[in-house]
Amino acid sequence: MNKNTVRAAIAAAAIVPAIALGAGTAAALPIVNPGPAGAPFDGTQSDTGGVNAYTCVWMGPGVGFGSNAPAPGPVTGLFFGPGVVNGMCLGPTGFATGIGVVE
Repeated sequence: MNKNTVRAAIAAAAIVPAIALGAGTAAALPIVNPGPAGAPFDGTQSDTGGVNAYTCVWMGPGVGFGSNAPAPGPVTGLFFGPGVVNGMCLGPTGFATGIGVVE
């Protein structure tokens, strides 16, 4: 084996664990589940993996705020009706985006 082949093999071996770790942390994304029927339009914020705490601003048919630290928490704000909300969130791994529904 020549020197460049050995270097490429070492670089590939070093990259694989980094990709695997990155995939594990990106799997937990913030979500909003619909609130109870008959209540004001709201929802409950959590994350798909149940491990990361996020503070989010949710926008859709209005605007609201939510946090799931240390457990799933309410999303409250001024929502004009039920619908899909998109979130910009700050969590332990930096900024993340989320999606959900308020009812």
